[in-house]
Amino acid sequence: MITMPQVIFTCHTHGGDVERIDVTETIESMSTADLFDLTDDSPEIHAIARAYSDTDFNHVFGTSSIHEWLDSFLDDDETLAYLSDDLVTLSRLAGNSSSSVRLLASGNPFTPRPAINRLCLDSDKQVAIESAKHLRVSYRGHLALIAKAADWSTEDREELVTAIVYNPRALPIALSKAAALSDDASTRHVVEARLKARKLARLPH
Repeated sequence: MITMPQVIFTCHTHGGDVERIDVTETIESMSTADLFDLTDDSPEIHAIARAYSDTDFNHVFGTSSIHEWLDSFLDDDETLAYLSDDLVTLSRLAGNSSSSVRLLASGNPFTPRPAINRLCLDSDKQVAIESAKHLRVSYRGHLALIAKAADWSTEDREELVTAIVYNPRALPIALSKAAALSDDASTRHVVEARLKARKLARLPH
């Protein structure tokens, strides 16, 4: 599971309108990505953030305003790997030295296929497994990862098999080879059902 840092804050409302935000209380939590969307889309929240920037935000984040904090947040490689839709940026981040950045890039739906295929052979198993889950990974990427997983622990192999088996675009050869790695009967049954469904779909109606 990929999680982003949490920002704790409280919205005080009156008659349906937001009056102020306190970030020193803990009634509601929101991901930083959602917070960015909220502040980016709402002039009212911008105004409230400015009013409270010298007290609440400085106290919690150590920056003079939410805008300064967001600027810093958005310059962070992990944030870019999680939020960016720029193919060049994501290709670069897929080769980042930090495994946490590569993990986030592997889960980003905009990361291009060549980068995802490289991440399938990542030295970090969780990065490789996360990459295997995605629609756009090529069958060569899956097969290369399956071959690499032969020496993995049973638990890691089963996690990889699950990732491939439940990828809707995994091709029959990848499904079959992944199932051969598994000791789980239910997983093999899912593969058999998928392969049978593909054959039935090709029959003339």
